[in-house]
Amino acid sequence: MTGGQAADYTTFLRPDPDHTSVVAAIVAFDQKWTGTHLIAGTKEPGGSWPEQAQVPDALRPSLLATFNSGFRFRDTDGGFYADGQFGKPLKNGMASLVVDRSGVATVALWGRDAHMSPQVAAVRQNLELVVDGGKPVAGLSGNPAGQWGSARNQFQFTWRSGIGVDAQGRLVYVAGNQLTLTAMANALTAVGVVRGMELDIHGGMVSCNLFRPDIAGSAPRTLVPSMPTAPDRYLSADQRDFFAITARSGALRAPGAATG
Repeated sequence: MTGGQAADYTTFLRPDPDHTSVVAAIVAFDQKWTGTHLIAGTKEPGGSWPEQAQVPDALRPSLLATFNSGFRFRDTDGGFYADGQFGKPLKNGMASLVVDRSGVATVALWGRDAHMSPQVAAVRQNLELVVDGGKPVAGLSGNPAGQWGSARNQFQFTWRSGIGVDAQGRLVYVAGNQLTLTAMANALTAVGVVRGMELDIHGGMVSCNLFRPDIAGSAPRTLVPSMPTAPDRYLSADQRDFFAITARSGALRAPGAATG
């Protein structure tokens, strides 16, 4: 809780009408109360970074969530920018999660919706948009030019994660097992996402961990109980880059505490 308001919201839905046993988990972050941080891993994207591939000590008292980033860079043309340096060059036309200096994040088509400026704090690019204008983009069911990876990857039923932004500016993460790319895009649009992108796929790559810093001694948990990664994964050095969501300064308040 943040000043009596919920900083994040979770829900579950069935995004595949032909396979109704498939469930997608959703967590939406109200960015009035949260900030987003992109943290480089030990191997992805490579190079030297100040956070040492884990959630820094300074962020842990306000940590609300951590979740996986995108494909390995050998499998995508996308770029990476954080901490005032480029891990990989940014490219126009790529789906991009862009974080500004205030910690507010959006999903954008780089070169159309967002450009490099002094206000940009971090950018993680991955493939092309899967949701644009509030609906799945054309071609997801055919992937004719390989915009979203190989046909084998995009059409198989597997663990899959994505990220989007809705019309109210909430940042929305989706993940689930046995999702096709189309089902994942459907899940994003079902909760009002206007622009969305795929993050990572396959078991062990998809992870979202939730924390309750307003409750002393509480343990982190995974968004989906069957996620095959530990809920404290990013509290120690990890090979892969990831995102951390924190409560804004002064926002945390334990449940039942007086507002003053």
